[in-house]
Amino acid sequence: EEKRAQVRRRSLLYLILEFLRQEG
Repeated sequence: EEKRAQVRRRSLLYLILEFLRQEG
């Protein structure tokens, strides 16, 4: 379960990065 949580967090970070990229 710990691994799953880490993956979810990573996905969220990736989403934010993509959003920032589009804004820039």
